[in-house]
Amino acid sequence: MSDYSTATILPDSDEACVYRTDISGWVSRNGRFFGESEDLARYDGCTHQKCNGCGDPIPKNGWTRCTKCRNKSQSERFSSLERVVWNGQIPLCTFEGDEFFFDRDSLDDYCDEHGCRPSDLQLVLCDAQHARLIEASDFYYDILPDGQSLEEVCPELDRKFEEVNRYIKTEKPILSWCPGKVAAIVVD
Repeated sequence: MSDYSTATILPDSDEACVYRTDISGWVSRNGRFFGESEDLARYDGCTHQKCNGCGDPIPKNGWTRCTKCRNKSQSERFSSLERVVWNGQIPLCTFEGDEFFFDRDSLDDYCDEHGCRPSDLQLVLCDAQHARLIEASDFYYDILPDGQSLEEVCPELDRKFEEVNRYIKTEKPILSWCPGKVAAIVVD
């Protein structure tokens, strides 16, 4: 056999094709080959699948449960949360986390627009996302000389980072909000 690292082999050469094999396996109705994985071939070729909750057929759209089962599961998860009366200060969001309300007016506007009351919504208190401390040497690790810290290379910049970190520690600035794990009781 030829040494492949030094030989030049063209497509029409006998050496380019060593042997023929008969490969077997599963092909989906879309014409994709899946080897021995019949399950993957069947999934690729199907248009619907069974809901993991109730077993009813649902369109193959990325969800594993039908809308009814997803809503039921979400309601059960929401019902299990601790409940607190909203103080009007902490931002709220829908349990799904797709709508945020930073004051009573924005909540009331949403309810007017959607024909509902605040008590009809599954609302949770938001959790603040605070600024994190900055480890300057970690931040600049890839461009600092080997074995040297930012303090050694640029003491003035290192002091500025220390100043920023002191501010972050004392002021705890809020950068954003995310859905929390406490249900909000909102009076209509």
